[in-house]
Amino acid sequence: MRKMLAFTIIISVVALALIGCNQETVNSNVPKNFSFVLEYGVKGGGSNVLNTSEGTFEKDTVDGQIKTKLVLKEEDMQKIYDKIKELDLEEYPMGFKRRRSGIEPSGEWSLNIQYSGKEKYIAWTSNAFPPIDIESIEEVKKLDKTLAEMNIEKAQASGDEKLVKLYRIQELVHMITDIISGYDEYKELPESRRYL
Repeated sequence: MRKMLAFTIIISVVALALIGCNQETVNSNVPKNFSFVLEYGVKGGGSNVLNTSEGTFEKDTVDGQIKTKLVLKEEDMQKIYDKIKELDLEEYPMGFKRRRSGIEPSGEWSLNIQYSGKEKYIAWTSNAFPPIDIESIEEVKKLDKTLAEMNIEKAQASGDEKLVKLYRIQELVHMITDIISGYDEYKELPESRRYL
């Protein structure tokens, strides 16, 4: 009887250890209260809104605004949090000045982050970016770099720290939109509205 009990305990411990080893784990240093709202879209049109505290995503579609449940996985939240910490967004301005005008419709973005009792809000438009240089697009193709990487390098070379920050936060937005576009909840939504 004791041998059977000991054998059962050993099997149970080994099974639990194996189950634990097979589960994907994340060493999370994300504060429990970390959340953000990313809103992006076209001025005068609808917007797309990812709200991680509500676990929702609202998309501007050909059928109008549609809201769905979308809860990011822990590893995705970790990746986003790490990028936010890397960028040191606390040092970013609340907005970025216009560098050009006359672009209509213009893109608009805002990011409201909350963690560890802190809150940071940043908003900007496509008019804050310098004009797109067609030569840069051709150069990107040759160098196997993203346009964002190329723009950051050029901004760093120019010494324009605000422009570097603008490109880096845009890089964060692209990372987040790439992440959510992989979720089934996002893929099941109707097509986005087209403005151009």
